[in-house]
Amino acid sequence: MSRRTFTVSFLGVEQPPRQVVADGTRLSDRAWHWDADGHVLRISLPSHGVRDAVTVGYR
Repeated sequence: MSRRTFTVSFLGVEQPPRQVVADGTRLSDRAWHWDADGHVLRISLPSHGVRDAVTVGYR
């Protein structure tokens, strides 16, 4: 298997992000979920190579 999808979680996110990006590309609102009670942001990343780095950010 050379490609996969991953989900990353950021803990301690106090408010929902205005924007979420992966490798400089803005992700749709359906690609992430913010849990207000737990202050957790979960982001489903687009498919990419298992050995490829991905830069993820939010603001």
